[in-house]
Amino acid sequence: GAHETGFHLGFSQNHLISLAEVLGMYLLVWSPESWDWLLSEQGWSVPSHLTAKQQTDFLEQQGVIQAFVQGLPQVRRALAHLPVAMIFDDHDVTDDWNLTAAWEQAAYNHDFSSRIIGNALLGYLICQGWGNCPEDFSKELMQDVQLVLAKPGCEEHDDLLRRLLHFSKWHYVWPTEPALVVLDTRTHRWRSEVSLEKPSGLWIGKR
Repeated sequence: GAHETGFHLGFSQNHLISLAEVLGMYLLVWSPESWDWLLSEQGWSVPSHLTAKQQTDFLEQQGVIQAFVQGLPQVRRALAHLPVAMIFDDHDVTDDWNLTAAWEQAAYNHDFSSRIIGNALLGYLICQGWGNCPEDFSKELMQDVQLVLAKPGCEEHDDLLRRLLHFSKWHYVWPTEPALVVLDTRTHRWRSEVSLEKPSGLWIGKR
């Protein structure tokens, strides 16, 4: 259950799980073309199997999404003309990601939740991280990424996710004037020595 994995139960119904879902999310938040294809296939129809409460929730969320989709062409145009530096935070992966040592113990010692986190990191690498600083990602690593994209769910997929859970070079610096320093404040954290339940702090320095 959600409590065993460290994830909040209230958010689990909409949580991204698979690599396909993570990559699909990136396509849908950055490109109106993806919505054009999706809506041409199924439109905005309400699924027939929903309960009355679920139908109400669906219609409420649908309105928010429709407004979001209407603004996507302008967002795409802006991003096409501006340099964009990106880094993850907890809600890019899961709520309270690495917030406490107790959270980490619960999440990373559970196969399902650690795979969810790994898939989120792999999606970030492909869609954001590699573009931020390509030189930090070795040719070998990117070849492994390509292999997993060609054959998701294979043993190599699991191996790659385990490597990404220990990858320590998500942060980067752009040589602008002044320099742009982008910190990884989620995987570079020290753990509280007072209590496993107390929030971890930001680790400054080399890891």
